Amino acid sequence: MKRRRNRWTLPAAVLKDLESELAADVLYRMARMEKVQPELINLVERSLSSDADLTMQTGLTTSGGPAAVAGILNHVPSTFERALLDNVAAKDAALAEQIRNLMFVFEDIGGLDSRALQRLLRDVDVKQLALALKAASSELKEKLTGAMSQRAVQALNDEIEMLGPARVRDVEAAQAAIVAIVRQLEEAGEIVIGGGEDDVVL
Repeated sequence: MKRRRNRWTLPAAVLKDLESELAADVLYRMARMEKVQPELINLVERSLSSDADLTMQTGLTTSGGPAAVAGILNHVPSTFERALLDNVAAKDAALAEQIRNLMFVFEDIGGLDSRALQRLLRDVDVKQLALALKAASSELKEKLTGAMSQRAVQALNDEIEMLGPARVRDVEAAQAAIVAIVRQLEEAGEIVIGGGEDDVVL
């Protein structure tokens, strides 16, 4: 999945130039605060040219917390991402899990390529998928059904029709379960859900 360039692209690029232990410490502190303190800004600015300083300060001083860290990690290579999260988890497992949950959400499945989608669908129960799609965008539904056989699509549509009204918490639980499968497949190296420019498949 090719990630869009946004306010976190530059911080992620700088983070990759830091030693892993230092980078993890920056992220851990950033995740625990709502605004990033000036000393952390100074720390990463040493790797930037003067032309980039303003961009970095704008991106980092306006917000912190787990969501900001998740945004940055969405733009680093997956191997580096895992190393940083493991380091954060050693200090605060719950915080690391919160960051992981913010990094990839159900709608992000639409960014997977057809091969990854087909692999994912092999592990997802049709009833679970039908429930998860109750609150999904039409774009995601089209992407998923496009990776399925006509027979599988028909079975899915039949299941959706049989569901009727569903509680929001049940839909969200189904979506979270599928996201967990995506993450398991990525961890096993069976699919790629993203990464930085340094990720290469030969």
